Amino acid sequence: MEAFWGLLENVARIPYPAQITAIAKLSILTSNSTIMAALSERALMWTLNVNEEKKLLILKISDTLTLNELTGILKAIYDENDGKFAAFNRFADFSKLKNIEIDIDTVSSRIYAYRRQTRPEHAVKISLFVPQKYITGFSFLYKSMLSDDLFSVEILDSLDECAEYLAVDKKLLANAVK
Repeated sequence: MEAFWGLLENVARIPYPAQITAIAKLSILTSNSTIMAALSERALMWTLNVNEEKKLLILKISDTLTLNELTGILKAIYDENDGKFAAFNRFADFSKLKNIEIDIDTVSSRIYAYRRQTRPEHAVKISLFVPQKYITGFSFLYKSMLSDDLFSVEILDSLDECAEYLAVDKKLLANAVK
């Protein structure tokens, strides 16, 4: 893992947006399949863990969601690995989120643009873990605008409910939220 962090330091010197591609490619070479990005001058971080066995993406959002972070996340899901992860179910941990610096129209248009690139064989389940009440308004708006036949979004405030919805072991999600 030390070697991974050494390589990641070198990647940090690459200008954004090439940074996203370099980090994603670097993560495929590691055993834990973690895609990490340090974005913007404030060095905010999001992580995307891939559990290929369960066909599950585990996304952890930092305290502030920016357009650069959203773009990086969508590229990691839809563009990397020939879009292989686009059909995976998703657990998005919003427990640290405090600020959303993009409007819902921008969020929805970006997400729709990426979704048009894929036609999953079965509906993709997306569980938004939102334990704080003050950001649920955004989440419910996201759910109402972005749920459709191919992408089913649920906003849940307990890991038990998230695990049940995604049909995975709660321990898998609990480890991600730490």
